Amino acid sequence: MSAAERHAMCEAEKIKGNESFASGDLDEAELHYTRALRLRSDVSVLWSNRALVRLKLRRPREGLEDAQRPIALDPKDVK
Repeated sequence: MSAAERHAMCEAEKIKGNESFASGDLDEAELHYTRALRLRSDVSVLWSNRALVRLKLRRPREGLEDAQRPIALDPKDVK
């Protein structure tokens, strides 16, 4: 798979995750963010989004682990 294809698939999964989150389907949102992260684990917003989902699913340990990843990727990321 080319980098462009990987990027496009990742973006599609992120959009699906955002839509699922907006509609209140947190389990589905987590699934899509996880799929996106398998494609591009270097995208900090995906970690932040999945962290929020996991916190809302009352899984704080996993949420905290995800929340720390963007900081490791980009210490200036304050989201």
